[in-house]
Amino acid sequence: MVAYERDNAAICEELGCDRIIFQTLDNLTDTCAEVVRSQDLSEPQSFEVGVFCGQYVTPVPQDYFDHLEEIRGNRKPLKVSEATPRMVA
Repeated sequence: MVAYERDNAAICEELGCDRIIFQTLDNLTDTCAEVVRSQDLSEPQSFEVGVFCGQYVTPVPQDYFDHLEEIRGNRKPLKVSEATPRMVA
């Protein structure tokens, strides 16, 4: 939520840091796989990364996303203080 409508400089300012570095999806999955391998699991593991890239293991029809956009577009905008608890929930 800290990145909403902010560029990298504004995110850094909000967090009080000098710079921000984003991890690649490949690096994230490689790191997770390394942790799993360290646990001596006999079967290779794959990771659901659809939330990051939009490529879900179970296909999601495009009309579902269109429907969500339509619903979101018909709502009255909430103040940030009203929207935050709903976004976190």
